[in-house]
Amino acid sequence: MADLRAGADGMMGGPAPFTKADRSRFLQALDEALVKLERVGR
Repeated sequence: MADLRAGADGMMGGPAPFTKADRSRFLQALDEALVKLERVGR
């Protein structure tokens, strides 16, 4: 288990941080989902 925690076999790090483009796409998708939910609720 210590080997896994230490990052054995070159498995280290994680996904790249969000870029401004990633954030923009996320916020656009969130906005679209909220608008759809609002329409269904009426």
